[in-house]
Amino acid sequence: MKLNNNLDSLNLEKIKKLRTTSALQHHNFLDYWDWDKNEIRPDEVPRRSSKVFLKYKCCNESRKTTIHNLEKSRHNMCYKHAQEYTGKKNSSPKGKTVADFPYMLEQWSPNNKVSPYEISCQSNKYFLWVCPKGHEREALVYNIYKGRKCGICFPSLSYKNSSRAELEIINYLTENFNYNILHNKNIGKLNVDVILPEIGLAIEYNGKYWHSNQKIKEKYKKSAETYHKERKTYIEENGFKLLYIWEKDWKKNTDYIKEELKEAIKNKQFNKSIFNKMKGEE
Repeated sequence: MKLNNNLDSLNLEKIKKLRTTSALQHHNFLDYWDWDKNEIRPDEVPRRSSKVFLKYKCCNESRKTTIHNLEKSRHNMCYKHAQEYTGKKNSSPKGKTVADFPYMLEQWSPNNKVSPYEISCQSNKYFLWVCPKGHEREALVYNIYKGRKCGICFPSLSYKNSSRAELEIINYLTENFNYNILHNKNIGKLNVDVILPEIGLAIEYNGKYWHSNQKIKEKYKKSAETYHKERKTYIEENGFKLLYIWEKDWKKNTDYIKEELKEAIKNKQFNKSIFNKMKGEE
């Protein structure tokens, strides 16, 4: 039975729930969907782990696999072609450099101060890499060798310890701005959820449990309001504006918060009261 492949008729909200970030952004599994072999529509897949027919572009062959496996697949190819593309088929990495692997050489940033011919493909040192979409980020050489994807394009694969809301915020920023987005990095001695260094902005998502007055008092022996004021002051003394996004505000009116955040970043106006509350509603 051939399904109607009219994308406009699909329930996109159901599709988005199959991923921690939008399925229609970055890695569009609808491009791989086999409309001839699947007996259900993409918005009827019950779980990311459910097996469906996906057609890999590298060989135009339909294979039964999961959306989750497609997300994890190296270079968006089937295993056979990925091995051939990377040069790893029947090949040992011993004694080889970054320059011996075309997919690594393609991503090597010209801003690196050393030659890719000098760096072992299994080095545990950090260098700059540029993904096909032009995002420059720092990563271990060995991780690139193993096929690690760009953390800016694929936040759900890169930020394992993040909440769903954090990933949604990062994904929204990635979709709407071309700024470099850092995650879980330090400003001074404090770790911050999201940093946009080019505009001196830090963003923290405060969950109602861990940022409640009770939990803050237990851990830091001070009120939640005092704790968040001190944190904001420290971040701003180190040259960044800090915006707080509270769980209740986010869940109650996500679209409104997104628009306010977009407007604040676009106009470089970070004094909106919604982002400067020192404590959430208990």
